[in-house]
Amino acid sequence: YLLYLVFIMLDYENLTTGWVKLIPAKYRAFTTELVDDLEDGMNGYFNAQTKIVVSVAILFAIGFKLIGLPFAIMLGLTLGFMNYIPYLQLVGLVPAVALAGLHSLETGDSFWITVGLVLLVFVVVQLIQDAFLTPKFMGDFSGFNPAIILLSLSIWGSLLGMIGLIIAIPLTSLLVAYYRKYIIKGKNLDA
Repeated sequence: YLLYLVFIMLDYENLTTGWVKLIPAKYRAFTTELVDDLEDGMNGYFNAQTKIVVSVAILFAIGFKLIGLPFAIMLGLTLGFMNYIPYLQLVGLVPAVALAGLHSLETGDSFWITVGLVLLVFVVVQLIQDAFLTPKFMGDFSGFNPAIILLSLSIWGSLLGMIGLIIAIPLTSLLVAYYRKYIIKGKNLDA
């Protein structure tokens, strides 16, 4: 893989600009516009997703610190950054419960109360993310209302799984933009 990386880096400029010459001249303008729009959409999506991830990481860290969990900040930040892939932070429930067990052994508190508090932090952060953060940041990026965002995530997630969840908002934005441009306004693809 390192050898591939070296060759790609050596010829990076030709790879990033040379592919356009492979497209027939008739479709070159449309294809480059499509690729540029897709790149802009993905950049906007990842900017919005980064705002969500940082907010969720901070909320997890604060929540775990408030309930006295050991390694609260590190766990909160890790769970937040796992959120780049939607709902992956739920995998972090396992180490959070393990830390809750460690905390109960250390302090003598009830294990079940500590686990309940950890679950409460997860539920509260997830509710804040789903009800406020995602609609706010993704809505600002895409211009969609929260219902369209959730519908988009549901459709693309069921069609393409985890990849669908990642590309749902940029792909839907692109489809809507091209629908408006080429179907409603009747612009010709050849133009």
